[in-house]
Amino acid sequence: MYPLSGTAGDRPHTEILLRLEDQDGKLLLPNQFMPVAKRYNLMRTIDRWTIRKLCNQIAEAGDKFPGVIYEVNLSESSLCDRYLIDFLVQELSFYKTPPEMLCFCITETVAISHLPRLKELIKQLKSIGCQFSLDGVGAAQSPGDYLQELPVNYLKLEGNLIQSITNNSRNLTAVKNLNKAGQNLGIKTIATYVENSDILEETQRMGFNYVQGYGIERPHPLSFESPMYIPWVTKLVIPEIAIDPEKSQSSGSILSKVVSENSLESPLTV
Repeated sequence: MYPLSGTAGDRPHTEILLRLEDQDGKLLLPNQFMPVAKRYNLMRTIDRWTIRKLCNQIAEAGDKFPGVIYEVNLSESSLCDRYLIDFLVQELSFYKTPPEMLCFCITETVAISHLPRLKELIKQLKSIGCQFSLDGVGAAQSPGDYLQELPVNYLKLEGNLIQSITNNSRNLTAVKNLNKAGQNLGIKTIATYVENSDILEETQRMGFNYVQGYGIERPHPLSFESPMYIPWVTKLVIPEIAIDPEKSQSSGSILSKVVSENSLESPLTV
């Protein structure tokens, strides 16, 4: 997630994604194994494995990129897990991971179904120094005023809306309104699914804080050997634009091996 404006505090983000390697070495996308994980109640275990694996890799790499924020997606199971914070505090302490390097993310649809619990979780996360992001904003039929109840740090707008802003005036208006609503609440906004220069230019014109998508960078194995931002993106940003403030062996059996609580052998994808 590349910061567009260079505003103080707008640090590069990198979203942690998962791929599952089957016995033939082929990488499976989330839609090929996550439904199986949900069916067998493995989502909470996967979330915890991801947090532990990331903290371990950050610790092994040392303090190479202290300014980077790593975004970890949480499932509905983890949102409802009353012991998540205890686990997180334990991992941060064990691996000596600065909590400000972690941002946790929940989708809008899950958030709306669990608003009281989500408000409690955000409060707990912020109390230990972590940040929070709401994903897929605009996917719900009527977002309403729930945003005012959630002290989130970032809003990631629904990708299907962003994809069409250059050829769909209705979606363009919706995106403008959502972006403005978020910024009026003091929340940083992120445009996802930015796949070409036209979308990038439009999101810059609207004043988004960050952009993310295949036009910025494609997923690749997590590495600490190079900075977590793409210098050439600056060549795509148009300085003169006035900024308006206004994802053989069965998936189930593979999962059972990969997501054991103590395993740290499989690579993360960012």
